[in-house]
Amino acid sequence: MHALIALLAALLAACAAAAPKVASRSPRAWSDDILYFVLVDRFADGDTTNDANVDRKAKGAFHGGDLKGLIANLDEISSLGVTAIWVNPLVKNIEGHVDGAGFPDWAYHGYWADDFTRLDPRFGTEEDLRKLVDACHARGIKVLLDVVYNHAGYDSRYLRDPKTRHWLRSSIVGDCGDDDLTSCLAGLPDFKTELPEVAKFLLDAQIGWAKRSGIDGFRLDTVKHVDHPFWQEHRKRARAELGPDFFLLGEVWGGDADVLDPWFEPDELDAGFDFSFQGSVLGFVQGRGRTVAFNRYLEKRQKVRRGHLLAHFLSSHDVTGALYQLKGDLELFRLAAALQFTTSGIPVVYYGEEVARLGGEWPENRSDMPWGARNLLPGAGLPRDDDLRRD
Repeated sequence: MHALIALLAALLAACAAAAPKVASRSPRAWSDDILYFVLVDRFADGDTTNDANVDRKAKGAFHGGDLKGLIANLDEISSLGVTAIWVNPLVKNIEGHVDGAGFPDWAYHGYWADDFTRLDPRFGTEEDLRKLVDACHARGIKVLLDVVYNHAGYDSRYLRDPKTRHWLRSSIVGDCGDDDLTSCLAGLPDFKTELPEVAKFLLDAQIGWAKRSGIDGFRLDTVKHVDHPFWQEHRKRARAELGPDFFLLGEVWGGDADVLDPWFEPDELDAGFDFSFQGSVLGFVQGRGRTVAFNRYLEKRQKVRRGHLLAHFLSSHDVTGALYQLKGDLELFRLAAALQFTTSGIPVVYYGEEVARLGGEWPENRSDMPWGARNLLPGAGLPRDDDLRRD
């Protein structure tokens, strides 16, 4: 309980072996965890020798954060009461930038893969990843690695190579569909995961990273854009090769207890993100006459399928930050955070929320961790028992 109080107090006051390490995983239930999401590039630079194309003044460029920087700050993260860390995809991403956003936009976030068999040297090495996992486990912290199966990066090697070009739908070929499974999301080449050779390659690559690093689970990107048979095979292989306790947290855009059920019912996921929490809680704390609506939301949320969890956030890399939406009102943010931490499921803290990083609309919601901002406001924690947020 003291660790939980420490993290909530911070939020309220400021706003390795090559084999899978199944035996070392924490017996702590995920419903008792606090998940801290880090965009590695925007967190801390622990190794300046891998700073390629770094420009901290450019909002779409690499800013130099890496795994060594994250490792160096684990004690501070641990002191908040964090019990699990989610890091963005770490595989080798495309070189160069795209211009569709109105400014040069690079793959600093990790979601535009060029090679699923290598780590991006700008984030670190495979040894760095193992050291991160070992260091987290030594502190009782679980590690979730973000993985992408739906798409590759713009003009990735898989699209350029004649041997793998048929694995993808692309705007170049002109075979992108118009539904969730066959569309080329944001113009990205879409993997044909329904093809056995494609599914096997992707599963071998990502499960291989889990085996070698000893991570505790995956955060699965763009789940609804990949077919159910793939996710069923994914679950089967994860259990067989990584252990029955390997955790699968899926992102189904717009997900809530009802929307996620098609992935919960066949047990393809252990948990999913509750996208309706942010809007519901921010509307409530701003007094928009939504007390009844918020109560209905909470009642609906409790109907999540037994054995599965909802993960709820106030801010993320894909949505406008909560404190920004609250116009910087830290009192309202305190209340929203209190509601987050007393709601069942997995509360997700986005890096910097504990020090009132304002965030903003994209891309400002991916701003650098403000390391000089500490103890901005006086305040005591909100004493409560752990059982208040258990299912």
